[in-house]
Amino acid sequence: MKKILIIVSVILCGQLYAQNTQDTLKRAFAVQIGNGITYGGLGALVEYQMPLRDNFWITPYIGLGGSLGGTDSTTAEYFWLCNTIGVNFEHGKKHRLIIGPQLISCFDVKNKPDTAIIYKKTLIGPSIISGYKGMASFGLMWQVTLGMAFIQNPIVADKKYFFQPHVNIGVGYRF
Repeated sequence: MKKILIIVSVILCGQLYAQNTQDTLKRAFAVQIGNGITYGGLGALVEYQMPLRDNFWITPYIGLGGSLGGTDSTTAEYFWLCNTIGVNFEHGKKHRLIIGPQLISCFDVKNKPDTAIIYKKTLIGPSIISGYKGMASFGLMWQVTLGMAFIQNPIVADKKYFFQPHVNIGVGYRF
């Protein structure tokens, strides 16, 4: 039984690896779900992948999600609705290196308790990401990026911006 499973696994992996990449070389919409600022916290994004050259892509996207954060003590929580808009510059076919700017906006939709102190109910700032995107011929895709956002702290009264590192992990499907 073990031999059969190993043989089947090797054959399937070989087929996936040897698939023609023509499906990954045309314009297409894609949907991803994931976690990180690019996805608006825990959320989703929609992107449109456009090939400019054989190995170079431009991919505009919009993300929307929610997050819990900005705690000032163990008794206060802030619920955020966040969205991003950005464009990725990608190099590669099935294995792509990504770099791109994005604009982040977050809105405080609920405090717990309602009397929790918050100085900024809207946060807007730029970010840049860099990472990896994998593409399978049958539509599955996955992405891991690291980024740096330039944003304010909502529970501090000053207007100073600071750099906030972030990690984004997502999986999706390309139509």
